[in-house]
Amino acid sequence: MNRALLKKLRPGPLGKVKLSALLDELIAGFQRRHSDARIMVNFGALADSYGEAIDLALYRCIQEGITNAIRHGKASNLSVDLLEESAIRRNGSRRKPDKLSLTLSDDGKGVAPSTAKGFGLTAMTERVRSLGGSCVIESARSRGTTIHVEIPVKAEREKKAREPEWVGAL
Repeated sequence: MNRALLKKLRPGPLGKVKLSALLDELIAGFQRRHSDARIMVNFGALADSYGEAIDLALYRCIQEGITNAIRHGKASNLSVDLLEESAIRRNGSRRKPDKLSLTLSDDGKGVAPSTAKGFGLTAMTERVRSLGGSCVIESARSRGTTIHVEIPVKAEREKKAREPEWVGAL
C-alpha cells in the first residue's frame, strides 16, 4: 500500500495534532483542488481532541459532505460549522460540552427525496450512530443540501493509577 491510500484510510496526524488543525488541513486541500468552490468554515472553541473515534468521525463526515457537495451537487458555496454545545447551569455557567454539532450546507443542485443514499452517506450515518449520535440529511432539488450531525461527548473520568499488586510470596 502506498502512503496516499493509507492516508485515505486513516489521516496520519490523527491524535498527534489538534482536531481543528487537522480539519483546517482537510478543507484547505479541498480548496486547492477545487478553487472554484468557496468553503466557509466556522469552528467554535474546540478541544484539542475528543478521542480518536469522535475525531475520525468528524473528519470523515466533513470529507464526505464536501466531496458529495462538489462532485454530485455541483455546489459552488459550502459552509462547515462545528460547535460544542453544553447545557447552561442554573447559576448561568456552562458545563463541559454535552455534544458536538456539525452542520454542512451547500448551494448545489440538491437530491430528490426518492434518491437512495450512496455508500458514503450510509457510512457517515452508521459511523455517527455507532457513537450514539444522529445524522439528518435535508435536501431539495435546486436548493442544496444540509447535513446535521450531533455526536455526544462523554465526560472523561479521571483514571486513578492503581498500585501494582504482588501475587505470590516474595
